[in-house]
Amino acid sequence: MSGRDRNTALRLGIAREAARIVSESGRRDFHAAKRKAAERLGARGKGALPTNQEVESALLEHQRLFHRDDHHQRIERMIDEAQAAMEKLAAFEPRLVGALANGNADENSMITLHVFSDPPEDVPTHLTACELRYRSSERRVKYSESHLERVPTYQITLGEHDILLLVFPRDGLRQAPLAAVGGRPARRLSTGKLDELRAHYQDIRAPW
Repeated sequence: MSGRDRNTALRLGIAREAARIVSESGRRDFHAAKRKAAERLGARGKGALPTNQEVESALLEHQRLFHRDDHHQRIERMIDEAQAAMEKLAAFEPRLVGALANGNADENSMITLHVFSDPPEDVPTHLTACELRYRSSERRVKYSESHLERVPTYQITLGEHDILLLVFPRDGLRQAPLAAVGGRPARRLSTGKLDELRAHYQDIRAPW
């Protein structure tokens, strides 16, 4: 086996071990999982570490192999709860983002929505009117290496899962911040795209 082939095999092994760590721990900290996986496999040097995208692919493979039926049922419930929340928040043009929208969620993934409001205070007012209790905070989002902003967040519980709301101004619909994995603009799904999302998860449930 050539040096390149050995390096590729090592990266794949680390990605699969990192995916197993993420699945078992419920923490989507890919960086920590990759370092722990490399340590377990005796890898040395950052050059051997896979990308976050490679870990995501390995995580999908792990879910297909070991959690196919249970995983699909849980994801269906998560999409149902995301849809219910989006319907309650329709006035704020909600968009589903994160692992669930990207098609690689597991049962430990947070349901995350971007909502849009001027002023942002209208969101907690609406949550109170809907008798939804919430915890408020803020989060930093990145549009480029030099452009970061802080946005208010509200965490609610609907059904079995917590749902995180990130509040942007109305014109924030025009440009999505960068996703945590891959560095590309976050994928945002409207309510009308949820049926396509369900079909995607149906496809990855099917055996190869």
